[in-house]
Amino acid sequence: MFKRNRITLKLVRKALAYFEEIPLRYIEVDLEKSLEFARKHNIYAYDAYFIECAKRHKSEIISLDKELINVAKEEGIKVREVE
Repeated sequence: MFKRNRITLKLVRKALAYFEEIPLRYIEVDLEKSLEFARKHNIYAYDAYFIECAKRHKSEIISLDKELINVAKEEGIKVREVE
């Protein structure tokens, strides 16, 4: 994103600050459901993993990826946007 001038260092630092507040826990991903999301929204499977997990666990998503943010919102997932 730096290479394409799509993000500033200030924004990255703010996103990292949000990230550091997140309590991490490893969970299994429902691969079949993830692939359904990938197909439905025409997104990469790894993005669909985030959608599937957030939806199943009723948790927020934080991302700088506008497409992922839009899909999350379409799926009724709360998004914490970094501005």
